[in-house]
Amino acid sequence: MATTSLNLVYYASVAKGTMIVAEHINAVYDIASVALDFLEKLPPLHSRFTYTTSRRIFTSLMDGSFTYCAIVDEALGKANAFKFLERVRDEFKQLLRSRGCGLDGQGLEAHSLVAAFAPAYRHLVKPLVGVPQKEMDPMEEEVEEMLAEHNEYGDGYNSQDHTFLQRNNINEASDHSKNPARLSEPPSEPLTKKTAKPDKRGLRDQVSSILSTIPNGFLFSLGLGFPILHGCW
Repeated sequence: MATTSLNLVYYASVAKGTMIVAEHINAVYDIASVALDFLEKLPPLHSRFTYTTSRRIFTSLMDGSFTYCAIVDEALGKANAFKFLERVRDEFKQLLRSRGCGLDGQGLEAHSLVAAFAPAYRHLVKPLVGVPQKEMDPMEEEVEEMLAEHNEYGDGYNSQDHTFLQRNNINEASDHSKNPARLSEPPSEPLTKKTAKPDKRGLRDQVSSILSTIPNGFLFSLGLGFPILHGCW
C-alpha cells in the first residue's frame, strides 16, 4: 500500500488573549478558522490543554501573557506536540528580546509579528514529517489481520489452499484407518542405503515456488522478505 509523507503540523499560532500576533498555516490544510474557534473556547487557568478529534490533536500552552496553540496530526502524538509548542515559546521570547519588546507583549497588534516569526516557524515544523494517521489506520488493520491469520494457521498459511489441505489430511487419515497394515509396512530399501545428493538448483526452484504462495506480510514477519510498509512513522 502506497503511503504519503506530509508535514504533520497543520496550524500553529501565538496569541495574547484571543488576539493572534503570529501564526503558521499549512498550505495543504488551511484550518485557521477552526484554530481561532479553538483559541476562543480554551478553558481558563489551564497552562496545558489538549484534546483529539478527527485524527487531529489540538494543543495549547499558556506561558505569561501568551498562549501558544497548535493543531497537528494524531500520528505526531501529544508529547511531540507539546515539545513543539515549547520550542515555539522559546523562539518567540528570543524574538521579543531581539526587538526590544517586553515579554508581556505590550504594544503588539494583531498579526504584527507574522512575517518576523515566519522563519522560526518554518524551521521548527520542517522535521515534523510523517504518514498521517488516516493513512496509517488501514495499514495497521491489514497488519493485524495478517498476524491473526499467521498465528492461527502457522508460517505456511495460504488462504486459498487451507480448505484443500484440511480435506486432504482428512482423506489421508480415513485411508489409514481403513488400511492399518500400510502403517507397519517395512521400507522397500535398507535404511542405511546412501541417498542421492539433492539437486541444489531443483531445490532452489522448489523453495522459490513455495515462497511465492506465501503472502509478503508473513515473509516479512519471518525475516524472509521486505517490508510492505513504507514511509516515515
